[in-house]
Amino acid sequence: MLNSFNDLLIQCFSERHASLVAHYLKARRPHCHHPDYGNWLGQPFLGQILPKAIVWLIDVNSRRSQTDLSHAKQKHGQHTTPVSHDERDAFLRKAPIAWAELITEWRKIL
Repeated sequence: MLNSFNDLLIQCFSERHASLVAHYLKARRPHCHHPDYGNWLGQPFLGQILPKAIVWLIDVNSRRSQTDLSHAKQKHGQHTTPVSHDERDAFLRKAPIAWAELITEWRKIL
């Protein structure tokens, strides 16, 4: 859920930010309205605007691919594992820093 929420936030932000919108639209896959979220997080343009948030966003996204029920096995054949309560809490403790940076950048363009 956390990754999906972040994905939506970054989609909306990227579509409206003057420095990102052209890159964002160019990165879209054929017949899709949005680029692949994981690939988009790896673009340098986004990291320049959200230097604190990008590390956390990438961590959450990469962990999601290791736990998602739709990916019962990772690409290399290992079974996925659930996120522990401690790991979940660690992710959530870092969320305010990332979201505060995103909100600060949003305020600049609204």
